[in-house]
Amino acid sequence: MNNEKRTPVIYRWNEWEASERISEGLAVHWLTDVQDSLDLSAPELGRAVQISTRTLARRRNQKLLPPDESERVYRILRLVNLASEVLGSEDDARDWMKEPNTSLAGKTPLDVARTEPGAAIVTRLLEQIRHGIAA
Repeated sequence: MNNEKRTPVIYRWNEWEASERISEGLAVHWLTDVQDSLDLSAPELGRAVQISTRTLARRRNQKLLPPDESERVYRILRLVNLASEVLGSEDDARDWMKEPNTSLAGKTPLDVARTEPGAAIVTRLLEQIRHGIAA
């Protein structure tokens, strides 16, 4: 087995498809995709998706995440994918998501994105970066 980081498969679902899949529950492997794509420890992963480390450990033995957890996992993966597109690489996206940002009041994009309104703020900032608009 090689030691290269595995790039997670980020599906570009339309909103209907995403809604259905999230309602059914995403596969537990998506937790690993978040953790791998952002190089997070278990406590950092738990904070990012708002799941306690004890619950994370239990989830690893299940097939599907509950819809509320699925939605939070999908939100982070969607932002990582967008950041990778805008910034040019998964490495740059990972660094950007984890570094404090003056445009986000000194918070990291990952922390701001813990809520859907926060994710909208991070999305808007990434779109401004994409279009060369000073934030």
